[in-house]
Amino acid sequence: MDRERELHIIKQIRAGNKDAYRLLVDEYAPRIISFIKSITGSYADAEDIAQEVFVKGFFSLDKYRAEAGFYSWLYRIAYNESITFLRKRNKKSAIALVENLDYSKQERVSASILNEITEYPDSIQAKMAQEQVFAQLKQALALLDVKEQFLITQFYYKQASIKQLSEATGDSESNVKVKLFRIKKKLGTLMATDKK
Repeated sequence: MDRERELHIIKQIRAGNKDAYRLLVDEYAPRIISFIKSITGSYADAEDIAQEVFVKGFFSLDKYRAEAGFYSWLYRIAYNESITFLRKRNKKSAIALVENLDYSKQERVSASILNEITEYPDSIQAKMAQEQVFAQLKQALALLDVKEQFLITQFYYKQASIKQLSEATGDSESNVKVKLFRIKKKLGTLMATDKK
């Protein structure tokens, strides 16, 4: 949906045509549900959370300032709702994305993370079977905070850009880069500690 049409629909909604909101829901629901599912690992949960996102979006429409696209605004609401859901439920669900990938992709992406972890000694990595390293990485991922899991899995496993992560979290792009660096360092420490 182009920006002009989007703003026209929002203007109609604000003028009292509440049915016009359905056009925005129909347009953005598939992408919002897909995004939420990539965080929660569950399509059913994603649908429930998406419903909350659209309800919250509707009742907060007066706060929408149109500096960013409406989808970007909903994306941030979806991120916050998903993180809240995982915190209430079980934070380990955030790594469901990793487990749902085919094994070859898990290997490739996990190897890419491991290559960037600075505190994970090569000597330990060389002594361990590759499967053990990947299993250990999953265990370390499970120990991260939900927001950390989100950033690392979205960046490496879903190939989300720094800009997309910035839009979702509300952090600046440079802050996202710093957080990713710290998360990789933390993963390295967790993995090195686990092997001592």
